[in-house]
Amino acid sequence: MTGVPLYKLLGGYKNKVKVYKSSGYYSDLKAEADLDYIQQDCFEALKEGFTAYKLRVGLDPLHDIKRVETARKTLGYNIDIFVDANNAWDTWTSLKFGKLLEKYDIGWFEEPVSPDDIASLSRISRELSIPIAVGELESTHWAFQSIIDSKAAKILQPDVTVIGGVTEFLKVAHQALAQGITVVPHAYSELHIHLACALPQIDIIEYFEPNSDIVNINKILNNSSIAENGYLMCADEPGLGFKVDESKIDFYKITQ
Repeated sequence: MTGVPLYKLLGGYKNKVKVYKSSGYYSDLKAEADLDYIQQDCFEALKEGFTAYKLRVGLDPLHDIKRVETARKTLGYNIDIFVDANNAWDTWTSLKFGKLLEKYDIGWFEEPVSPDDIASLSRISRELSIPIAVGELESTHWAFQSIIDSKAAKILQPDVTVIGGVTEFLKVAHQALAQGITVVPHAYSELHIHLACALPQIDIIEYFEPNSDIVNINKILNNSSIAENGYLMCADEPGLGFKVDESKIDFYKITQ
């Protein structure tokens, strides 16, 4: 045991990284009430000091563009906005919606179609000015090489819990660096903070707030880093810097 944090073992380039607030999910609210929810969510992001925000689209394009417009009007143009469709649309809808997005200065358009549809992703990436982001579901560096070779995305989003661990993640990060492609890890900021702090090419990571019901690994940890003013500090404790609380695991056990 070395007694040092993972990010230092991997190089220790920096000790904090910018995060974006991953939010703006669909609610049970309809029409104007949903737009009010997006506005309030953006106000909270500003109050908490975030300088980047991601919201969801993928149901009704006409309403979804209003969600984006509401976010941009609320946040202004000094805040980065990212849009995630979660594989919801076909190529034609993605292209049509992407054209509407362009005037809102969107940082990336995430998973507009199925991640397996490399041909469509390549076409969308080619025809839109907004960068396409994919990768959270890919499980090997060979899959990412296919995305790179096909020019299917300008932003790669590997997830260390899916891709096969730290070693495979590092392969993807270096593949991307060699091609001038941006890497932004998917979710699990408690893990990805170490990889981001070890690698100079990762400038921002995804962050779900502690009360999130979407990514909630922190509910079984005895300690978890909290973002402050849009940044997350890397823990200096050994390894990943956190431990699993066994008593909390018991609460979530499924018994027969």
